[in-house]
Amino acid sequence: RQRQMCIRDSVNTISIEELKNHPYFDWNLSRYLVNYRENHGKFKSVQDLKELRLIDTDLYRKIAPYITL
Repeated sequence: RQRQMCIRDSVNTISIEELKNHPYFDWNLSRYLVNYRENHGKFKSVQDLKELRLIDTDLYRKIAPYITL
């Protein structure tokens, strides 16, 4: 099954199911991001994703163009 690109999805509202369809997010990373958001509140900037331990610099560069608030 081919994964679809999520174009400019809001990191503050996207669900695990929607996020895991992005080619750079698997189920674990999607769950981690959504759980982090639910526990710490909405992200204030896309750059806040760099603070998540599962998102390294390389991954951040790949996903940043597809993520918005």
